[in-house]
Amino acid sequence: MAKGLDKEWCKNPDKGLPAPDVVFYLKLSVDNAMKRGNFGDERYEKKGFQEKVAQVFDTIDGDIWHTIDADKDIGALQAELRQLAVQIIKDSKGEPIGRLGID
Repeated sequence: MAKGLDKEWCKNPDKGLPAPDVVFYLKLSVDNAMKRGNFGDERYEKKGFQEKVAQVFDTIDGDIWHTIDADKDIGALQAELRQLAVQIIKDSKGEPIGRLGID
């Protein structure tokens, strides 16, 4: 993890907060991100750093975590996200709100 801090240490500040119904991780290759306008203008928009960040995000998983291929056509990406979101809204209706890090 960043600066040698383990994953549990990084998650501690969020313990007890309302848990999301879903997390969409839009996985975009660094090469495709670099093709987008203004890539590199921001402090952390450096190829090596973005590759390291992607490696860490690739280790995260869980029932609510959905990795989506963001390299695809924007229309196909939008349709996939909409379909997933609508289904998750239906499935979570009436469910209690969970809490992060509370078992």
